[in-house]
Amino acid sequence: MASVNVTNIVVLDNPSKFVDPFKFEITFECVRQLSSDLEWRVTYVGSAESEKADQVLDSILVGPVPMGVNRFVFEAPAPDHTKIPNQDLLGVTVVLLSCLYRSKEFIRIGYYVNNEYDDENAVYENGKRPVVVGEEMDIEGSEGEEEDEEDEEEEEDEEDEEEDDKDENPKEDTAEKKGSENKENSTEQDKDKADEKESTDEPASKKVKTETTEITETTGAEEKPKPKETVNAVPIPKNFEINKVKRSVLQDKPRVTRFSIDWEDHSE
Repeated sequence: MASVNVTNIVVLDNPSKFVDPFKFEITFECVRQLSSDLEWRVTYVGSAESEKADQVLDSILVGPVPMGVNRFVFEAPAPDHTKIPNQDLLGVTVVLLSCLYRSKEFIRIGYYVNNEYDDENAVYENGKRPVVVGEEMDIEGSEGEEEDEEDEEEEEDEEDEEEDDKDENPKEDTAEKKGSENKENSTEQDKDKADEKESTDEPASKKVKTETTEITETTGAEEKPKPKETVNAVPIPKNFEINKVKRSVLQDKPRVTRFSIDWEDHSE
């Protein structure tokens, strides 16, 4: 059983500018007397491609920790943007809040962070401001509806023309109908004969191979999925200024990971 339980975390001054410090109001409960201090640490994930871009923004010691409910505000400086790859400056990343006892991490809380350039006068290479994904999907959806309506109108017009032709030439229509029915019947008979021939001539090795492929796909045999290509969806403007980047911490659904450690003091 953990001797320290984090009960609540509030991200203060959120949203804010990228250059502003992170502020976390942390509430935790200590259920037993601790002989050592707690170490709290904030880590900014600079790039999903390499851990070398991670930055430990700050690390503090809290103690001695009394039993009961404790609360404090942890303020960590903003990351150094010059150490972050250009393609990762904007968009979504992660900030990690960790707590350690005697150098052993027992809890890690991860928050998604969205960095967007907040400047209407930003200049991009193509001369246009990047389109938000959600807006693009809405636009495509509206165009699709218009195209469907036009297709339906064209189909209705074609059906009306066919009905008019049938009314004018009823005899020809009857003859064509009988001819098409005879043609369909002969085609179906030829198809059935061909299927019987294929099933008879098909070698046993081919059947086994097909069955094996289906089992592999459904059971997900130990084949690892191929990694997706990394694409910079948020371009950097030509007149980029770091103080114009807006940072929003998505604090509604943090990802919490707990680790089992030894809380006993074996020094005595």
